[in-house]
Amino acid sequence: MIMIAKARDAAPPDGDRNQKSANQNSGRSALTVGFSDIAESTIRVTRIRRGIYVEFEYSLSDELLVVELVMPYPAFVEFCTDTKARLLDPEADAAGPLAALAARFKSSSQGGRIPGAGVHRGGGNSL
Repeated sequence: MIMIAKARDAAPPDGDRNQKSANQNSGRSALTVGFSDIAESTIRVTRIRRGIYVEFEYSLSDELLVVELVMPYPAFVEFCTDTKARLLDPEADAAGPLAALAARFKSSSQGGRIPGAGVHRGGGNSL
């Protein structure tokens, strides 16, 4: 698994929001803030590599800060299920290959939602 943390290009956050966050989490480090403090996590597939590896961006609550991950499709499905992340529409170049991967693994699915199986343009796919 490859992990790369990166910040998306965007305007700097306003100071009031940062101050509010600092006050809410005062006395707690970033490592001790629990998942209950995080509003939503999202996943956007950016590329399919070698027909099996899913490259995607994972974001916790702040879409300006993402972690880029690469993992085999079965591990990606498990990751999506475990994190209960909202699956955003994939990058245009990844939509077709992601749908093909989903179809390939659909027969081995245990009835759960398969990321990429219903890829469409719009508001994203929910897991």
